[in-house]
Amino acid sequence: MRTRGVLLGALALLSLLFLSGCTFRTQFPGVSYIKSNMTENLLDTLSQNPCLPADQINPCTCMYCDNRSSVLGIPMPRWMDRWLIPDSWLDRSLAKGKCGFYKCNYSNFNGWNGTNISRFFMVGQGQTFFEYSGATLTNDSGANFTGGANALCSSQLKMAVRWMLGNELHAPYAPSEKQAGCLLHKDVMPLYIYYTNGSNINETASREIAHALKGVGPVFITTEANFNGSNPAVVDAVVSQLNASKDECPNCLTVLAARDMNDSDIAAVYEEISSRGQNPSTLIDAIGQGFILNEDADSCDIDVLIGKRLSYAKETILRNYGKPVLWMYVGMSPGPTALAGCNWTNSDIARGYLQLHTNQQAMVDSGIIGVAPYQLADARDILPCNAGDCNFGLADSDFKFKQPQAAAWFSTCADIFNAGNVIPIVYSTNGTSAFCSFAQGWATTRRVFEYGEEYELPSEMTGYYNISFRCPSCISYDEEPPGDWVTSHASIPEENCTRFPQIDLNAEIADTDPFLLRAVALQESALDPCAISWTRMGNSGCNDPPQTLEQIFGPSPTCPSTGQPIDTTPWKIDGTGECSPTGTGADCKPCAYGLLQCIEKNGSSYPPGSLPDAIKLCGGTQYSPLSPGDSACCGSVKLSEYIHDAEEFVSTHYSELGLSGDDDQDAYVAIFLGLLAYHGDQYLTWFSEFDSNGHICPADGSQYDNFIEYIIECKDGSYAQSVLGYYDALRGCDSYDCAGREINNPYYVSQGGP
Repeated sequence: MRTRGVLLGALALLSLLFLSGCTFRTQFPGVSYIKSNMTENLLDTLSQNPCLPADQINPCTCMYCDNRSSVLGIPMPRWMDRWLIPDSWLDRSLAKGKCGFYKCNYSNFNGWNGTNISRFFMVGQGQTFFEYSGATLTNDSGANFTGGANALCSSQLKMAVRWMLGNELHAPYAPSEKQAGCLLHKDVMPLYIYYTNGSNINETASREIAHALKGVGPVFITTEANFNGSNPAVVDAVVSQLNASKDECPNCLTVLAARDMNDSDIAAVYEEISSRGQNPSTLIDAIGQGFILNEDADSCDIDVLIGKRLSYAKETILRNYGKPVLWMYVGMSPGPTALAGCNWTNSDIARGYLQLHTNQQAMVDSGIIGVAPYQLADARDILPCNAGDCNFGLADSDFKFKQPQAAAWFSTCADIFNAGNVIPIVYSTNGTSAFCSFAQGWATTRRVFEYGEEYELPSEMTGYYNISFRCPSCISYDEEPPGDWVTSHASIPEENCTRFPQIDLNAEIADTDPFLLRAVALQESALDPCAISWTRMGNSGCNDPPQTLEQIFGPSPTCPSTGQPIDTTPWKIDGTGECSPTGTGADCKPCAYGLLQCIEKNGSSYPPGSLPDAIKLCGGTQYSPLSPGDSACCGSVKLSEYIHDAEEFVSTHYSELGLSGDDDQDAYVAIFLGLLAYHGDQYLTWFSEFDSNGHICPADGSQYDNFIEYIIECKDGSYAQSVLGYYDALRGCDSYDCAGREINNPYYVSQGGP
């Protein structure tokens, strides 16, 4: 049985093709296109526009990027790229380049030369770069697939999505320039989504984000996602974000991230920009749209819901504003929807994902330039969720494929890219000209005729590359931790390099080196998700007033990761004055829990309005301290906060700290201090002593030029040294990818790594 909605649309499209009176073929590298007067939307009726002459003046918009290809580092002219050089020899890089939207027509589309090349419709993956290219997924038979969504799509996904999160207490932090550069070297465009649920729409933060990405290459940066355009103060803040982004990074592509199908949001921003005497077209490059289909379902038919958004992109955004549309995230979940009586199955969700592939030509014709699934694996719920089962991933939280939706998405994706069926971004500027269909390609639609719903995820996918590349948020792509800052540990068993991928996922969300967070987990719990730490009753700061494990986790509690009972016997003070399971003195109290040993208890145990900040983004009231994902989330939030605080401290006390000016080594200074703060060590108090005493250690009278050396020799740097020791050991993992090859070797491409 084939998908009804897709088949009807495809049949209509092909009927238009054969009825067209002005059709001819032309060639572009590896793809066949068709010039006709057919409409651009699968769901539209035949356009009444007459066939337009070939010399019509630029009724279309093309997306071009300046990304000269090279062979062994030697730049190649574009004509050699197109016709003479085998693809396997080429590296296409966007680093230091730029992309833009240009008026075009049939003639100058084919005649464009120099270093500019048409950008093709961009399929991507969110919520993190780890999901894009770092995750290892498992099928029903236990076979592993490394390299994230990109590897499962023949390493041809051209958009990596990263949510930058904040809340009322802090705005999103600036992302890593090196991480963005790593992706751009691979011809992948990063999309950074700014999101605080409306609580912190911050011009300064947008300026810092754009400044960090200035000059690295073309990236998409959004305004606050899903902002409320009915609030004038919010609109004013969003316009300030746009100005800040363009001021700091002229080559960044700014995305106005309006609510799903809410034209009033867009109109309000345009009006505010115009009222400031500015031209909206110079500030806004694209309109961002994202949707969770369960949340706004006025139909039970997923085909209809996607079709409505296709029509909105063309009929409203393209025709009213002449701007392309970026589908930043698309989520759909089994279970109920906002429309009473609808209850979607996994097969329904599979058909929805199939639509996103087979309707790619319709998307481009509607001005849509890219699309990304909301989640690869069920993880933290970034967006509010009131309908469905709120598990929007193509895999579950253990990174095991869901079926048949994973097969529908990945097998179709692999089929399309293996055949070289890519679609250039060419669309009618105002959504009305039939002349812009010269760049049509039907392979994505034809796929449904060949396979229908007969998709499967075999044990070894055709075209699957073991790993193409990773671009984690590394401390440094070049420098190791300074040797005397490290306590050596034995080599890490390979299984501990990849156990609990929730660590990597949450580290990426918090813009923290995933191997550093894994090193903290090794130090804190030895990767034991059921670990519980105890402390003296009089120690404040955790579990106040003291509760027993039964009070915290309920009677006869079990560890959710293992299903094993938790030993609730209280630890007691032993002969050394420490808490011990064999102690016989006074009772101790449980204090920290799980992989990252956060001190926060079950989210449901906190009174309304008193939820700790560290777990607001980690399940909120559903936070479970022994859940690997929740604990990794909490630990990543805290570690990121401490490191960012330390970075600010370092930047404002640079000379007093005795730093050398080596940027890569200096990065470890903030890491070292952030780790101490995670452990509860008071490095600010130590610095006051260090600075006021002329860098002299009171204990031995020695003078130290460097603050970190002072801590190690005069105070206690053992915690940070031990974590960096684990981090150094993790550098030997097969999955470690911060050794410089991503930045220094741009030819590390899709055939398995170095």
